[in-house]
Amino acid sequence: MRRVLCFLATVLTVAPAADSGQPHAHEGILAGFERQRPSRAGFHLDAAGEARLASGEPVVKIESCGRNAVRTKTIIQVATPPEYVWDVVLDFASYPRRVHGISACHVYDKAWNLRGVQVVKATYEAKVGAFKLQYFLEHVYEPLRSSMTWRLDYARRSDLDDNVGYWHVVPTDGGTGSRVFYATETVFPPWVPGPVKMAFARVAMGRATATLEPSCLEAMAQRGHLGSNGRRAAVRGLQDGLPDAVQRLWQKKNTAILRFMPTTK
Repeated sequence: MRRVLCFLATVLTVAPAADSGQPHAHEGILAGFERQRPSRAGFHLDAAGEARLASGEPVVKIESCGRNAVRTKTIIQVATPPEYVWDVVLDFASYPRRVHGISACHVYDKAWNLRGVQVVKATYEAKVGAFKLQYFLEHVYEPLRSSMTWRLDYARRSDLDDNVGYWHVVPTDGGTGSRVFYATETVFPPWVPGPVKMAFARVAMGRATATLEPSCLEAMAQRGHLGSNGRRAAVRGLQDGLPDAVQRLWQKKNTAILRFMPTTK
């Protein structure tokens, strides 16, 4: 315990804290993603992956990329049209409620440009064990491509060394369902321990898996676009208590996710 406390004290002393009034140490280490189809973002789905999606399980890959970097990719099938997926993904204020590990998320700038692209800048606070990480992201959403990418807002200093990511949503089942592609790559400062990096990757993966589908179903029910059977099922789920439903899905999804988590020594 004494060693842990000494380590934390050292970290707090030497590590520069996130600061919205100071620029980041650089303007990007990672190449980032393009708002293109999933195959251009490195997604490849084989027959085994298709079978997993058909069974209701996500396709997950988490890997270490060098000493301080972690890359995650997820594909998940959602039983709502893409518009409801985007309703949930773009509802940044709801992240602390539905994403385990995100303690705060505040939008500080939002604007559309003449190309029909929306730029959203938000502050995130993530808690992983005893560690709290604050970082600032600039999201670029392009509705015509059903795609969103993000990277750090380099005008502000984040606790993460670098972070880039990708969302893409494809309609399935004649437009009644969605296939969601999610990827992120993070470079951590060298003072962040390996287990914390993997735990942070699990938090990031939770954005794409744990509560996405129940949140989409809730959004669709609220807008009155479920069929009679679906609406009754949604009402029953809400009456039972959404947090319980979310918790059940979290346990199911993360049982699958944990099988893919690399061990950290």
